[in-house]
Amino acid sequence: MVNAPFSSLSERAQFVCGKVRKVRWAIGVDRTTAPDTFATGTWDQPVNDVSLWSTTASRSAAFDSSASPPPAGDTFVQLSRFEIGADCEDLVFATSKTLLVATSSGDVRVLDVTPDQIVQQHAWEQLHSLGSLPCAASCLSVHGTDVVTGGEDGKIIRLDLNRVDAKTKIGNIGLSSVRSLSHCGKDQVISGHLTGQLQVWDLRVKGDREGGDPCQTLAASTALDAVTSLGVHPAQPNLVAFGTQLGSVGFCDIRNAYRPLPDLLPIASGPIWEIAFHPLYPDNCFTCADDGTLLHWDAAALKQSSFRSQDASRMNVWLLGAALSDHVKLTNLLPDQKLPVNSVDLAGGSVLVGSDSELVHLVENVLLR
Repeated sequence: MVNAPFSSLSERAQFVCGKVRKVRWAIGVDRTTAPDTFATGTWDQPVNDVSLWSTTASRSAAFDSSASPPPAGDTFVQLSRFEIGADCEDLVFATSKTLLVATSSGDVRVLDVTPDQIVQQHAWEQLHSLGSLPCAASCLSVHGTDVVTGGEDGKIIRLDLNRVDAKTKIGNIGLSSVRSLSHCGKDQVISGHLTGQLQVWDLRVKGDREGGDPCQTLAASTALDAVTSLGVHPAQPNLVAFGTQLGSVGFCDIRNAYRPLPDLLPIASGPIWEIAFHPLYPDNCFTCADDGTLLHWDAAALKQSSFRSQDASRMNVWLLGAALSDHVKLTNLLPDQKLPVNSVDLAGGSVLVGSDSELVHLVENVLLR
């Protein structure tokens, strides 16, 4: 059962003149509160762009926490903008002023982001292609200076922000398009595929020029249900959440390669575009989907629940399978949203959301425990 939002929630929204594929908070100093700035990337527009926005009133006040709120009618202030010439497929801050964007033309661009301007530092062009035709760089993951990108061509490529000429092909899965990607600690990457598989890659293993083989392959769903999103637990990187094309969510421990995966939980009528654990309160998870839902999963109460057996009490609450489905608290934070919700990012009690309605929403005072 999905609950209505708490009355204590507050919501702000602003029209941003474009379908929003990705939203990302800038990297702040204090993880307990939301930064003053965030980035957006658009798609399906005549001219797509990456923009930096502020929740404060002026360019000069963008990083000043004492700045006054935006003027009436402006929830957010657009500080700077950069045209990317293709759809934004993914967006990741590597540092507070370095932003990476993956595009539908197969490029990965490194942008220097300031309130005054966005400047391209470097571009790896057409990293992904099918024959002579470029295809999308579907997803990115960044860990320090280590960058990994996955594409529609099934290739997984490792890049280095400190050595732009360095390029290593980790894997080449052919027809198994890479739909999602995330680091599981420093030396491992997990990828989600069109074929419904999760694959774990050891970055310490050197493959040949065409790439190596995954160290683990898990059947997350059926071959007809692609893995469209991944989220890694902030304290236990072996615990992975995933969403699928048909609107289901699952949780698994990648250390237990031979253990059957918990049942999938159907919670949307369309693809789960993003899934994320809260970085400070990981008993809280958030999903956004093509059917317009933005769900807050609150599993904190399961820790003290009496129904848990002695064996289950030692297990992370996200791995409880049917018990999770029966007892997790689900709240739709945007009950009036009808168009696809494509992206969600979390900081403190603030949830940043981008959608096809050409709006950016900021939901604040979310109850976390």
